[in-house]
Amino acid sequence: MIKRKIFILLLHFSDIGSLAMQYCTDFYYTHASIGLEEDMNTFYSFVYKGFLVEKLTYYAMKEAKKACLLYEIEVKPEVYQQVREQLLAFKKQASVFSYTRIGLLLALLHLPFKWPGHYFCSQFVAEILKKSGAVRLNKRCCLCLPYDFTLLAEAKCCFEGSITGLLHRFNLNYS
Repeated sequence: MIKRKIFILLLHFSDIGSLAMQYCTDFYYTHASIGLEEDMNTFYSFVYKGFLVEKLTYYAMKEAKKACLLYEIEVKPEVYQQVREQLLAFKKQASVFSYTRIGLLLALLHLPFKWPGHYFCSQFVAEILKKSGAVRLNKRCCLCLPYDFTLLAEAKCCFEGSITGLLHRFNLNYS
């Protein structure tokens, strides 16, 4: 059976919130996104403005030396399709979802809290992975932080370096 790949992208941001999270978790990467092999330039996540479709080429032009880790998870085609459909549903209804700083703060304190329609980046990625059956999580989605994706048995680190290096690896032009 031919397997498909789902990707988890971990990024290091240098804003005040990310620096605080880095301090609290002792983990360099503070942002998580999810993407599909069909478009290696596009990832999906939540930021303080809400649901976001992220473009690697945008990050490369903005801050070429931004550090990243990329993990891949091989899944059955039906699981891949499930992830794809969930991402499209979020994209279509982006305006009804919001970012939750409260949820993130409580996750940092190891206190589970689920606020319907509100997500922080790693909670969103965890929920997509769990609902599709792509991975088994050892904790609730609302407690997942970027570091937790490095511990997934199903995930294999396939790149570590800069965004521009990642773009070169996948032959994506950003100029």
